[in-house]
Amino acid sequence: MKKIVDYNIPTHIYEEEANKFGHHPRWDDYVQIRKVLDGCGPYGFFLTLTFQYEISDEEGQQAIAKVWRRTMKKVLGRRWIKKGVNPMTGIAVMEKAQIFDRSSREFGSCHYHLLVHDHPSLPRDALAAAAKLFLAFTDAAKQLTAPNRRRQLVSKHGVNVIAIGSGESPAFCKYVAKEVGLKNWRWDDRVFYLGKDGI
Repeated sequence: MKKIVDYNIPTHIYEEEANKFGHHPRWDDYVQIRKVLDGCGPYGFFLTLTFQYEISDEEGQQAIAKVWRRTMKKVLGRRWIKKGVNPMTGIAVMEKAQIFDRSSREFGSCHYHLLVHDHPSLPRDALAAAAKLFLAFTDAAKQLTAPNRRRQLVSKHGVNVIAIGSGESPAFCKYVAKEVGLKNWRWDDRVFYLGKDGI
C-alpha cells in the first residue's frame, strides 16, 4: 500500500488504520473507515471515472493510475517532477457495479471515486479549478482503450468532477465508504493513494 505524498498530512495514520481493517460487516467499522478517509482531507474535488466495458480490478487499477499520471501532466506541466512541483494527491476508492443486466461478474465491474486535495497549480476560484481539472481528467480518460484496443474504454459520460466546498468533505467520505459493509470489501483492495506514480 502506497503512502500519500501530501506535504500537510501525516502518513503514519493510514498504514496503522489500514492494518486494522479486513472485512467490514459491522456498523462501527463503517464509521471508522469514514473517519479515516475524512482524516486524509480536507478535499477540494470529487472525481468519478467509470468504464463502458467490463474490466478486471487489475485493469481498472492500471487505468486509474494511467489517467491520474496524465491528469497531473496536463495540470502541472510536462516536466513537473524535474521542476520540483509537488504532485497532486488524494484518495481513489474502487466500487463495483453491474454494467449490463447479464454481467459475467458476480460483484460487477469496477469504477472509481476520487477525493482530491486542492493544489497550488489550480486556480483559486473553485469553479475555475474544477473546470481545469475536469478538462485534464476527461482528456486523460479519453486516451484509454478497451483491452482489445479498438474502442475507448471511457465514454464522454464516464467522467465527472465536483468542487467540494468547505466542510463538505465528511459527506463525500460517507458516500465513497458506502460499500464498506459488503463481504468482499477490503481496504487494501479498494482504497488507493493518489500521488506522483498514479496510485
